Amino acid sequence: MTWRSWVIAVFGAWFVVDSFVYSSAASHPSVFWSFLVFGALILVGSIWVALQATPPQVWRSWVLAVLSAWVAISPWALSFSAHTTDTWITLVVGVLAVAGSVWGALAPDMSTPSQHAS
Repeated sequence: MTWRSWVIAVFGAWFVVDSFVYSSAASHPSVFWSFLVFGALILVGSIWVALQATPPQVWRSWVLAVLSAWVAISPWALSFSAHTTDTWITLVVGVLAVAGSVWGALAPDMSTPSQHAS
């Protein structure tokens, strides 16, 4: 699950940074805080998933999927869907994070070597 988790970490970092430079976030405090908080949770959660021990605990990926889904629907939930560019960027990055998280939950990477009994 490692590479998927690192990609999702980039998506989380995107939302944290975007909360400071995003045109809608600057004019809507709820957008700012949603992006900052949920972006940070996605960032930290995906690093947590990436660094987890084997066997993978897939519930962590499901938590990331839920957090990412909130970000994906936030243009409508926080009423900034009138900003077309902002809505599309948020939707696409949110859906990609959901897809990566669900993929990680349904097909965990088992490539980490397991300990062999001697």
